[in-house]
Amino acid sequence: MTSAEELYERTAELDALQSGLARARSGRGQVIVAMGPAGIGKTRLLTEAGRMAAADCDVAVARADSLHQHLPFAVMRQLLQPLVTQLSASQRQCRMSPAASRALQDVTDSAALPQAEEGVTESLLALTFELCKDKPLVFVVDDLQWADTASVKFLFHLLPLIERQRCCVIAALDDNDEDAPALLNTITADRRCHLLRLSSLGPQTIATIVEASSACSGSPPPDPSFLHACHSATAGNPLFLGELLRLLAREQAAPSADTVARLAPVNAQTVQDRVRTALEQLPKDSGSLTRAAAALGPSPSLAQAARLADMPLDAAQQAMEELRRADRILDPTPGGDVRFVHPLVHAAVYDAVPADESSAAHGRAAALLRADGQPEEAAVHLLRTLPGGGFETVHRLLQAAELAWARGSPEAATVYLRRCVAEPPDEEQRASILYDLGRSCLLNDAAAAADDLDQAYTAATHARPRAEAALALGEALLMQQRSQEAMEVWQHALAEVAEDTSLFQQIQACVLSLPLYDPSQPTLRRATLRQIAEVRSRATRFPPGGTALDCVVAGHDAVLGDPRAVSRALHALHGPSCDELADLPGGEVALALGWLVLISGDQDAVLASLDRALAHAHRTESLTSEAITLTYRAMAGLAHGNLAQAETDAQQAASAAQAASASLLRNVLSPVWADTLLERGLLEQAETALACAQAEPAPVTDLTYHVQCSRARLLRLGGHTDQALEAALAAGQSFTAAGGTNPALLPWMSEAAWCLHALGRTDEALDLAYEELRQARNWSAPRAWGRALRTLGLLQTSAADGLKYLDAAVLRLQPSPARLEYAKALADYAAALAAAGRQTEASQATAEALTLAQRCAAPALTGQIRSGRPADPTTEPVWAAGHG
Repeated sequence: MTSAEELYERTAELDALQSGLARARSGRGQVIVAMGPAGIGKTRLLTEAGRMAAADCDVAVARADSLHQHLPFAVMRQLLQPLVTQLSASQRQCRMSPAASRALQDVTDSAALPQAEEGVTESLLALTFELCKDKPLVFVVDDLQWADTASVKFLFHLLPLIERQRCCVIAALDDNDEDAPALLNTITADRRCHLLRLSSLGPQTIATIVEASSACSGSPPPDPSFLHACHSATAGNPLFLGELLRLLAREQAAPSADTVARLAPVNAQTVQDRVRTALEQLPKDSGSLTRAAAALGPSPSLAQAARLADMPLDAAQQAMEELRRADRILDPTPGGDVRFVHPLVHAAVYDAVPADESSAAHGRAAALLRADGQPEEAAVHLLRTLPGGGFETVHRLLQAAELAWARGSPEAATVYLRRCVAEPPDEEQRASILYDLGRSCLLNDAAAAADDLDQAYTAATHARPRAEAALALGEALLMQQRSQEAMEVWQHALAEVAEDTSLFQQIQACVLSLPLYDPSQPTLRRATLRQIAEVRSRATRFPPGGTALDCVVAGHDAVLGDPRAVSRALHALHGPSCDELADLPGGEVALALGWLVLISGDQDAVLASLDRALAHAHRTESLTSEAITLTYRAMAGLAHGNLAQAETDAQQAASAAQAASASLLRNVLSPVWADTLLERGLLEQAETALACAQAEPAPVTDLTYHVQCSRARLLRLGGHTDQALEAALAAGQSFTAAGGTNPALLPWMSEAAWCLHALGRTDEALDLAYEELRQARNWSAPRAWGRALRTLGLLQTSAADGLKYLDAAVLRLQPSPARLEYAKALADYAAALAAAGRQTEASQATAEALTLAQRCAAPALTGQIRSGRPADPTTEPVWAAGHG
């Protein structure tokens, strides 16, 4: 007999799955997500995917559920434990590194706290990659919308790496679930995630299923009006169609449009009504067992359900048989679990229980699980109890939050802490819990953190806890570009803290950093610069607050073009308190300025600091920290000419920043990402990256002068020279108004100069170029200095003068880490040598430039070198005429 649950109209989806599996087998893995409403056939499709992969792949299957949505790595436990269990001791030793073994233990062993030095997600990724070395690995995850956030974060980090692995993730997602982790939206919106949007069944398929059903058995072929009514009543949903056909068969009604109209519509509510009716007709023991099982999850063991229902096991087994004979409630397949046939059926049973009875059931379940040595499982049940449990509930939830932190799931800790607040705790404990809640939120969601930290700040009764809450609150506000509110909070806190403390200097560093993050307030900037002069001369530093101050002072000095900023930032970022600062609220606000100084100063040492910070972000499982660190690592990659890594970092930083509600980063990250794409010749993608900053051509506020300068370059390369000049000058005006005199931070003058030259205004271009050279020489870092020399060389009217400046640019850049800028200088130098008739030297310089451009993964520059065109300008210099 044909079933409504068979695979119909899924040829394209099956082809996509076959393709994804083939990619995984060849080491080019993929994430595939099937999306659609409940009952559309996602589970059936996943079952087929597992069957297709089973012949030559290791297949791991997991099903998320709403009860365990806040159990750290609940889905990853389901996936990885069976895979590792089936390995022999020798296979484990060969295929699993010590770090990978620790990672699995860290997420599964409730008897011990995690021991891994790496982040749990990072270690689980390493374990996954080790498991797929010998055989392709396929993860099949159903009901992804209910996955715990830690497992979703694992998927988020796997997504950019899977393309180089023999691994495939095939998941099903109900796109109508409002409680799904927000990070899922970031994953499904990523171009690397292949979406399969499952459509409803068409009329012809509906007709095939209906004609083969028992509802039409022995009847004449159904007329078109009946078939149309079946399609309309169920919206082509396979699950609901099956429900309709069972209703018709049970009523033994004639298959007519009128009969269907009486039953329509058939949807999730229909399923719930049918289940509730069936429950009312069951014997008492069967009903008790069903409700107990529903409280425990979608497929608890019969023994667990019997204990919760306070039934002898033999009585439970008899009740189970009654349930299996009931109308589509439990899976009829024999086994030791109480398995509901569909999540909608499980939800119908669970929702039918009054809130107070459900709360009591979860309370008993928590007690039973604690007695069995499963404190984490017990904690998820406490979340389902009604508030009012008192001290004991708060104590248990705080323990669960601490364990979730250690397991690498601050998001789960956030849920437990928020439930603690609702309990409620006593007033003094409440302030502490609110602070921990806000700090936990700040790691991954700045918007949510601000509300909690504001309450913690208000609830704190002593000066130091209030100041600590203010420090974290200000960071959350700044990340959302609410700089004025952040300033007010920090200034109030500063007035309450003793000056001879690290905490005071940390808050002061945050206050003094604001003009650098929001340079649109000249009055604030002038006041800040007066304080900077005083702080710069102060000898006493209290780490780690003093380290934060040094980073901020260095940031201000860099904007002014003072080269002493580099040594100050080097001292700060390589001091013993730097890593400690990363653990504190507001620490990365200061650290980012130190990184900016070292990047603009062409210091290789910044890479080690960034790598340490990224490792810290992974250990703390913080998307906010990851977004900040990857933004500046992308900036460093661009400055050094490592374009492939810069693009990867920028894309991952953008995803992390979006998920963490860190909108402040958009104006820093977007131009870095866009400039990287421009170096690779990807103008359309660069335009998309700039759009993320939501910057308009005018007026320029906040940090958008970086965006404007990048936009100027995009417009110039696109042939819109007039608009490019306008954008470059607007960027320069804004930067200058903010005190900026350092072309290493914003090379707006050379950008404007190239536009002016293209418009025939070379004299004005030369004025800007000479001023940029003066400022770059004052800053003394090779990349900015070499760029300024190269710009002047291209603006000269004689080949001899051009050669002089370009020769100086090559000499300045040759020993520097700025490989891309050095390649450009070599390319233009080669053109000048050719114009001077020095062909042998020109050929050597061209060859070296070409090699460097290819190493930098800069195809646009490679093409320009091969064609003999200038590396950056859109118009050739006068001296190059006839030598292209």
